[in-house]
Amino acid sequence: MRKQIKNSNSKMNFKKKRELRFKNICSNFENDMLSSLICCSKIKADLFKSLSKNVNNYFIESKKHNFLNKTPNGLLVPKKEIEELYNKITIAYRDILLSLNFNKILSRWTIPVIRYKEALVNKENANRSMRSELPHSDTWIGWDTNSILINI
Repeated sequence: MRKQIKNSNSKMNFKKKRELRFKNICSNFENDMLSSLICCSKIKADLFKSLSKNVNNYFIESKKHNFLNKTPNGLLVPKKEIEELYNKITIAYRDILLSLNFNKILSRWTIPVIRYKEALVNKENANRSMRSELPHSDTWIGWDTNSILINI
C-alpha cells in the first residue's frame, strides 16, 4: 500500500504537487479558496489597522524627504532617515503572518515591499523594459518555485 501511494505521488506533475502543497498550507488558517493556487483570508482588524498606520507614516516621511527612497519602479526602500518607521511595518507584517499560523508552515519569509505608484506613469519610467506597470512584473524578482506571494 505504501509503495502505491509513493508511486502515485511521484507521477504527479509539478502543478498538481504545488496545488496539493498550497491546499495543505491553506488548511492552517481560515480562508476562501479562489482557485487551486489563490486564496483570500481576512486579516484581524487591529492588525490591519496597525499595518495601515505604519505604512501611512512611512509614506508621509518618504514624501517629506522628497521620495529619495523611491526606486524607478516605485519601491519605497528603507533609508537611515526613516528605517525605524520601516521596522514598524516589518513588525506589523510579521504579526499578520503569525495570526495566520504561518510560523508553523513557512521556513522563511522576506521583508515586505512597500510600493508607491502615481496615477500616471512616470515619463522617465515609461520605456523601461522591467517597469512595474507591465503584467506579472512581480515575478521578475527571482522568486523560486516554492514561493508564495502575499498581497495586502
